[in-house]
This record gives sequence, structure tokens and C-alpha cells, in this order.
Amino acid sequence: MLKGEWKTSGEEADLAYLSALACSRLWKWFQCLHYAERALTLSQAEYDLRRSAECHVLLAICYRRCGEIDKAVDHCLLAQKAARMVDDRRLLGIVEHNLGHLKGMKRQYREAVQHYENSLIYKEDAPLDARLITLLSLVRVHCDAKHYRKASMAVEEGWKQLEQAPNGASEHYEYYLHFSIYRLLLSADDERLERLLKQEAIPYFQKKKEYDDASLYAEYLADCYMRRRQYKQAAQYYQLSCSLLRTQTGV
Repeated sequence: MLKGEWKTSGEEADLAYLSALACSRLWKWFQCLHYAERALTLSQAEYDLRRSAECHVLLAICYRRCGEIDKAVDHCLLAQKAARMVDDRRLLGIVEHNLGHLKGMKRQYREAVQHYENSLIYKEDAPLDARLITLLSLVRVHCDAKHYRKASMAVEEGWKQLEQAPNGASEHYEYYLHFSIYRLLLSADDERLERLLKQEAIPYFQKKKEYDDASLYAEYLADCYMRRRQYKQAAQYYQLSCSLLRTQTGV
């Protein structure tokens, strides 16, 4: 009977966790919090450290999206502790990546960079997508910190990994676009940057409903027009950037 109860509890924890994941993909953050907290309680009752760590990561993402950064950091640190106890390198790579994101949001750039670099160490044998997303985040945090030489080095590492993979650029086209954008941005090639953003990148990320990226790149294009004193076009793309961000957040 005890064994059966644990099995039922484990299944309920899995269901609650999957429900939380589904809510997160729909940007239903309060529902996500509810299911993730339930999954965490059930997982802890069964001493399932791996699932507990996954729940803490999901809760960290929820709190980040709700603007509660310190709570998000706390959940990441709890996830890190649990993942270390089971020596799960995949989870540790995810946790370090999320800590990097959170520290970047707090403008603690040195710590953010360290967490992203830790993530890449854990992700050494991970799928290419998992490494590229962290390299892209490393590029962006270096740009935010105005460490442009280091940002360029991270861009070139991203390109290197794309080129070494069979069909890397075609199978990971979104990262081909990301690293192309930052290569042109960091080399101040505004003419080619404008074409890439306007004709390829922004329409691509809009179509994929990756509104965060589409909004960011619309802002980059507006900045490009501002540098060239093309104020009408700049206003158009600043407006698009705000519109895309509202679409993402549902505000």
C-alpha cells in the first residue's frame, strides 16, 4: 500500500510539473506558479531531488517573469543545491544559465559572465542548441557591460560551433541570424546590419513568435536609423519594438 501511494504521489508530481510547463509556454505565470509549487511539494515528499531541482528552475523563471528577481535567484540557488546532490550536469548547466540571466538583469555583469561560463562547462557534451543559447546570452551580457572585445570573442565562438556542426547554419538558422547580427553590430557595419534586420531577422522572429528577439532587433534597427538621422524610420521601428513587447507580455 505504501509503495502504491508513493507511485500515485510521483505520478501526481509529474502531472503537476507538466501542467506548470504547459502554463509557462502559454505565459500563464500565476497558473504556472500554482502547479510548480504543487509539483515541488510532492517531489520533496518523495525525496526526488532531480524533480525538485527542475521545479525550482521553473519557479525561478516564473518569478523572473513576474519581476521578482530576488525570489528567482533564491529558487535557482535551491535548484543548484539539489542538482549538485544528484550530480546532474544537465541541470547544473540550466541552473547556471538562469543565474547568469538573473545577475545580468541586476546589472551584476561580472557574476553573470561567470555563471554563463560555468554553464558552458557543464554543457560541454550537451546538444548544440543548449550551448548556443548560453553563448548568445554571453554575447548580450558583454554588450550590456560594454565589453565589446569579449562580446566579439563570444560571437566568433558561436560561429565556430555552428561551422563545426554538420549543416550547423541551416539546422540552427535562428543562431545563424543571432550571431550574424552581433558580428555586424560589433563591427559597426550599419548598412549590412539594416538589411539583415529588416529583410530577414525581424520577420523571421515575428513569424516564429519569438517576440522578445523580434522586439530587441526592432530596437537595434531603430538605433541604426537614429545614428543615420533617419528619424521617421527610427520612430517606426521603436514603435514596432514596443508593440512586439506588448504582444509577448500580453499587456
